[in-house]
Amino acid sequence: MQHNNIIYKMMADGHDDATILVYLQSTGTDLPLASLAGRIIAISNNNFPARNCMTSVLNVKRVPANAVPVSRRQLSCALMTLESDAPEPGSTQDLIQKALPQILEKYPSVGWARKAFQQFHDVLEGGKTEALDAYIENYRDSAILNSFCKGLQMDKQAIQNAILHDMNSGFVEGGNNKIKVVKRVAYGRSNLPTLEAKCRAAFHITKVPNFDLKCTIQYPKRKGRLQVV
Repeated sequence: MQHNNIIYKMMADGHDDATILVYLQSTGTDLPLASLAGRIIAISNNNFPARNCMTSVLNVKRVPANAVPVSRRQLSCALMTLESDAPEPGSTQDLIQKALPQILEKYPSVGWARKAFQQFHDVLEGGKTEALDAYIENYRDSAILNSFCKGLQMDKQAIQNAILHDMNSGFVEGGNNKIKVVKRVAYGRSNLPTLEAKCRAAFHITKVPNFDLKCTIQYPKRKGRLQVV
């Protein structure tokens, strides 16, 4: 089912059969080539009848063995990588950075997205609140960033405070996130005293040398209740 979802989404995005096939092989699937090709043909015929589809695996254009498939997430990370955060040499991100000029030349929309991100980064780091108004005005009519600009407008005061001041609520939000993670892990298996014990342990586990969870929790006779020492 996972392969079917990937094939359908890539077809909806306009990718050809060779690109889809190479990407599926790059994910480490153990399905044979003929099986993957059969799925591609079936999904194309059933969902995209007007699409130009291969008739068999023999019709697939061979892609060079050294080709590196790039996902949207990987490309987004490359676009948001600053010069101070250089990727590790030889990694996929490093290869994307080296091929970025060719990507920008072939896909102008990628260059547009990169420019929009860099401008927003400059707004946050520039220390001038009026730059935020200029950014919203510039991109409010964009079909892609329209909803993003609406969100910026709604939280305008908070964003302006972030631009002007170094203080933030990261420490508090980090603690809230840690508690929520513990809560989700314990959900359906623990009662409130156990959840409290796990939350206390989560906040002390990095501060106490030679920490041992068994030493901090006592098991009284009453079943299902834990107490923290």
